[in-house]
Parts: sequence; C-alpha cells; structure tokens
Amino acid sequence: MNEKRAREILKDWITPEDELFNLSALVSFHVDSVNPGILIDGLFTEEQMEAILWWMKDKRMK
Repeated sequence: MNEKRAREILKDWITPEDELFNLSALVSFHVDSVNPGILIDGLFTEEQMEAILWWMKDKRMK
C-alpha cells in the first residue's frame, strides 16, 4: 500500500486536512499525537481496511 493507492481506495473520505471522515460508513480519524485513534463502524472490504490502516500509520505523526 502507498499513498496513491490509499487515495484511490478512500477517495472522498479524505478531508482537506488529510484526515479520514465518512459519515455513511462511520469512519472518523484525525491526526492527534496525544490521543491518536479511529472511530470505525460499518462494512469494509479488506482493501479498505488496509488503506485505512496505512493512512493511520503514515499520517499520524506527520
């Protein structure tokens, strides 16, 4: 997984601040070095989960 592929998978879940948000799938991840985490609830493909995990790891501390 790389950023280009993650962006292709997550598409409009990515906010202008490079955070993840999708109300219909209930995904909310914001970069926070004090309390990093993600709120997630829904039906996701393996590819979506991999992209979400990559996004969390890559974007968390940047």
